[in-house]
Amino acid sequence: KPDIQVGSTKEILDTLSRISLSALADRVAAMPSRFDTVLVGAAEMMEPEVQFISVPRRTIKTPEDVDAWLKNAKEIIEVAMKNGPVIVS
Repeated sequence: KPDIQVGSTKEILDTLSRISLSALADRVAAMPSRFDTVLVGAAEMMEPEVQFISVPRRTIKTPEDVDAWLKNAKEIIEVAMKNGPVIVS
């Protein structure tokens, strides 16, 4: 875990001399995944029986597409809820 200091211009320059911008960009890009991991852990602690389910991803172009996607997502969620609470992703 690199020591990243950004309190002053000198600290920023010192940090950038030790850590490349691409390495910092990689760390920033990984943050959403790490936050998701924390969220999953917290949810499991608060609600041990919780299930994590995914709904299909689709390109939606028309109101009819929205209705069809919502119907499908609702069916998936309702089936999963028979086994306990769900978190949808």
